[in-house]
Amino acid sequence: EIVLSDPTGGTFSVILPVASLSTNLEVGVKNHSNSTNAIIVDSQGTDIDGSPTDSIVTARAYRQYKSTGTGFIVI
Repeated sequence: EIVLSDPTGGTFSVILPVASLSTNLEVGVKNHSNSTNAIIVDSQGTDIDGSPTDSIVTARAYRQYKSTGTGFIVI
């Protein structure tokens, strides 16, 4: 699954699925604009590599997230 995001108008939020219900699921988040406004990736109360959220602030950047069943990791 890939979420195409356009933060041109300001901060954009992406909410990942519940980690415990999606073990091994991979979700990609892509900034498909030239904007450097933040895309905030939220893990619904679990962690992403030890933090409650992750952010993408680079134009055209892409990150892949994988559920461990108890949280998410960036791969």
